[in-house]
Amino acid sequence: MAMEQIEFNIETQRILKLLANDIYDSPYALLRENVQNAYDAILMRQKKEAFEPRINIVIEDGQILISDNGIGMTSEVIENNYWKAGSSGKNNPEARAAGVVGTFGIGAMANFGICTALEIVTRYYAGETTYKSTAVRDKLEIGKRCIDREETQRREEPGTTVKATLENGVRVNLGVATNYLQQFVKYLPVPVVLNGTVISQNPY
Repeated sequence: MAMEQIEFNIETQRILKLLANDIYDSPYALLRENVQNAYDAILMRQKKEAFEPRINIVIEDGQILISDNGIGMTSEVIENNYWKAGSSGKNNPEARAAGVVGTFGIGAMANFGICTALEIVTRYYAGETTYKSTAVRDKLEIGKRCIDREETQRREEPGTTVKATLENGVRVNLGVATNYLQQFVKYLPVPVVLNGTVISQNPY
């Protein structure tokens, strides 16, 4: 009998759910990880030049915005690190020298445990171009070109803004978010502003 080959396939949505639920099992974990990314980006820019760093978080109904003025991303980093599970852009000598902790590189994809869409707007500190890149969970398919990237209106300052659209039923309580995040950012020297209130820079 002749041997035949069967296609190896992965159901993208199911894998995203499994992957994400193992890592970001709540919107608070999503907040923490994205704030960590923002702080890492600030550390990396601080290695290059002096500036006034800040992280701004806005929690609205059904949406989370996290903005930093860190190192930002080039077009290549967006494609090859940010959206590519298993490829951490922090796993290099430059990032380690800045004191950045590289993780598994699950990165953006883990957000889709509780998000239906993710949009980033970013400008690399040494570049002129601002990129907007959007991924919609229902359109994601492994191995397919299904994430938008375009040049957009220039950001005045380098850095990245992540806009996460939460799936229906996912609620973020501002008080709980504040208490949760303060465990991680209370003593950070960088101002971390949550809905207008600074939750970092506490003295030891």
